[in-house]
Amino acid sequence: METFLAQLSQIVTPAFAVTTMLAMGMRLTVREIVGPLRNPRFIAAALALNFVVVPAAAWLIVHALRLQPDVAAGLVLISAGAGAPMIPKLVTIAKGDAASAVALVTLLVVATVVIMPVLLAFLLEGVTVDSAAIAGSLGWQMVLPLAVGVLVRERYPEEADDYVDEVAAISNVTLALLLVSSVGQNLGGAVGLLGNGGIVATVLLVAAGIVAGYVLGVPAGVERRLLALGTAQRNVAAAFIVAVGSFADRPTVLALVATSGIVMMLMLFPLAGEWSKRPSRLREEAHFDADEEAWRERA
Repeated sequence: METFLAQLSQIVTPAFAVTTMLAMGMRLTVREIVGPLRNPRFIAAALALNFVVVPAAAWLIVHALRLQPDVAAGLVLISAGAGAPMIPKLVTIAKGDAASAVALVTLLVVATVVIMPVLLAFLLEGVTVDSAAIAGSLGWQMVLPLAVGVLVRERYPEEADDYVDEVAAISNVTLALLLVSSVGQNLGGAVGLLGNGGIVATVLLVAAGIVAGYVLGVPAGVERRLLALGTAQRNVAAAFIVAVGSFADRPTVLALVATSGIVMMLMLFPLAGEWSKRPSRLREEAHFDADEEAWRERA
């Protein structure tokens, strides 16, 4: 069974990333995606949160809990990777700004390839980061399908409208299979991490990302839920590439990185569902401005 779940995970993980980004691209235009990136406050907040605040939180958690070296290394790896394919799905569930979510992921994927090697060299001694492997993995799983989806939307808008729901449905199915395979495959490792503080540390790191992103959402000029989810959801794929390359003989590191994906799902999906019941502050303001403009035109 464990072998089957491992094989299933290897299939559904890239399938989820590809179909999610493809569906997002088929719903959005280039202008809608690029628009949020014209906001310098948004860019500054996203980069600071993901590559300063979260790694700093990981460092504090490591020392506050006095984690074992392998547990600490796994937590730092998780903190250094950003731009996960799960972010657009979470923001969509939370009824947030989908275009800004895609823009955020695009920004963070590029930044992860550039910043992650430098960040890990500073935080972990003796770690070798294969930037080309990270760029290749994130590129074909996320950037390429997004570009294909946007191209289809720009060139064949009617076909994009006709098939985007089917692509999104495949994404939802692969997400369910990903959750099942992740839980089944890593349940034993998760139990082992309960005794050495790994699970508690991961929960604290995700919580720190939620709080920090929510607080900086307003000065950044974007939805609080967008930055909260985009900061808390770390790029497990990028972390795992580094873990396999530098810590292949240290199973605790690999177990923590793998288990962190389950922790994030269990924390962030219910949160996104709860936020979906509440209107976004920025959307309320946008509707108010639109209503006021319409009233002025009538007057």
